[in-house]
Amino acid sequence: MTNAPTDFINTAIHVIVAELRENLSRADLQSLYSSAYALKQAPAVHNVSLGVSDTHLIISVELVLSGSLEEFSDSSGHMEFVVHSLGKYITGMWSVDFQCNEEFPTNNTFFSHAKSITALAVKGDARVFEWQITKWFQDLHSAMPDAIIASGHTIEERDRHRACALILLPKEIAESSQALFEIVGTLGIATESLEIAAASLSQPES
Repeated sequence: MTNAPTDFINTAIHVIVAELRENLSRADLQSLYSSAYALKQAPAVHNVSLGVSDTHLIISVELVLSGSLEEFSDSSGHMEFVVHSLGKYITGMWSVDFQCNEEFPTNNTFFSHAKSITALAVKGDARVFEWQITKWFQDLHSAMPDAIIASGHTIEERDRHRACALILLPKEIAESSQALFEIVGTLGIATESLEIAAASLSQPES
């Protein structure tokens, strides 16, 4: 830990969950993937993960910030992606930025084995206390020892979302979704208080 405020590094994850238009071509999807992975060149970006299903695209952008979130969110790379690259392929989206006090998912030794990614966000109007959310995070970790989990309270737009957890499992989406829904249903936060999206994890071509 550093003593000088100017040396403070803030680790966070920016999550985008987009609803894909129907009948996108392979070329459309490839263009979208390439644009998403190009976010690696935006300011403060450590790495980018991408998941896709028939209906959703999940993008996880790991950030190491020297100042505020606007270092990334107001950058030309991020704005170009959201407005021009992403906008023409989707029918809607939600996003969340949360403090990440754990290891970034892509730094985890077992990241290369992950096959699915799920985003769980606690809605802003959820009738739960902060300590309940913290316990929920802890219970998620305990219930899924084979998962890579990054979780934290939101740092922006707290009226829309209060917290978020990203869960990566070494299981295909159908198996992981079933297991996850069974677990989440027992952990004390009602599913109607959550935004939930799951997708198959994609890896960029080397």
